[in-house]
Amino acid sequence: MKRLILEIVICLVAAVLLMVLHELFKAVIFVLLRVKENNKQSIKRRGIWKLWRYIDPVGLVLAVTCYVPVSKPFMFRIRDKKTNLIIGISGLVFLAVIFFGSVQMLHIIYGTNANVAAALNSSGNRRAGILFWQYMQMLSFDYFIVNLFPVSTFDMGHIIAGKSARIYLGIIKADTQIKLLLILTLFLNLINAGYMGFIKFLSLFIAVL
Repeated sequence: MKRLILEIVICLVAAVLLMVLHELFKAVIFVLLRVKENNKQSIKRRGIWKLWRYIDPVGLVLAVTCYVPVSKPFMFRIRDKKTNLIIGISGLVFLAVIFFGSVQMLHIIYGTNANVAAALNSSGNRRAGILFWQYMQMLSFDYFIVNLFPVSTFDMGHIIAGKSARIYLGIIKADTQIKLLLILTLFLNLINAGYMGFIKFLSLFIAVL
């Protein structure tokens, strides 16, 4: 029971961290792109440092049940395509960096899969540390995949807005259908199943190298 509670707590901590950092990173990029150098107070007025605003209770439930920490997006008011495109790409790149960084951290700290398994069977800080990096790895991968769905507030939505206003209007009109497809994907656990397959492939690839 204690181990289950520990896993849930660590999963929630990793989810909150990803939600906040992902949205904050995009918000900072937005401000840097849009604000003039002589208007430094504008960042504070936009409220991007109110970190709790990015945490979505539904996203926390999804993180524990489906391993997808969907956050509350910073509501950008973007008029030019270039800014939309940069923000969308930045969000995806950030999640990819977190994923591969977590994989690397596990490899650096624990080495082989045998060492990882031994750490998971231990107790205390050693087990908590490996669980944290495993959840960061898994949640960031699943979060990346979810952001590939063409929902208007997701990273792919920003990328589409940066490419075509007509297509972006189309995904707004089809918002309900797209979200139903996303819910079905989460319900069938297809995203996390994709993660498990990818991580096995990645482990084999690293072993060969």
